[in-house]
Amino acid sequence: MTRRTQARLLPSLAIASALVLVTAGTALGKCEHDPSECQGMIVTLDPGGTLSAGGTEIVGVFVLEDEQPYDATRVNLTFTSVADGTAIRVAAEPTGSYGRWQAAVELPAGGTWTVSAVVQGAGFAGDFALDPVSVRPPAAAPTTGGTSPIVLATPALGPVLLAALIAGMSGLLLMTRKRQVPAAS
Repeated sequence: MTRRTQARLLPSLAIASALVLVTAGTALGKCEHDPSECQGMIVTLDPGGTLSAGGTEIVGVFVLEDEQPYDATRVNLTFTSVADGTAIRVAAEPTGSYGRWQAAVELPAGGTWTVSAVVQGAGFAGDFALDPVSVRPPAAAPTTGGTSPIVLATPALGPVLLAALIAGMSGLLLMTRKRQVPAAS
């Protein structure tokens, strides 16, 4: 790779790296106890993308000790609305995947929510404050009365069918023209 190519790729690589860091959605937990009690414990939140209010969302939590899965016996999450103080507590379940736990949570409103985790294990119990998460407001309900119409998801089917029809008609036209050419005697 030439220096010129590298120079052209560098800004794109920097922007892509920044986007990955911004959208990664991982929040490192801060121990709410004496730091010596939580030394080596790492708790991170993985919201799994953008959270939306009004429906069940699955969020992940990684619980590690010295970069190894911590054998926790219980992990609870508390989501607290910054706007009105509403608190939602949910229990996380182990997934069997490298220190990952997950919980289903239904947040009633959009906005900013603080998140904390309580981790318990053999001889350890700790509270961790995680970074706040932004939650989109619930999807707007249809304003029409009665049942909603069924909409089939067929993206770009119209142009594809039109192209197939034109190709078929062109082929048919060529075949019939070849049949009509008189044979030389």
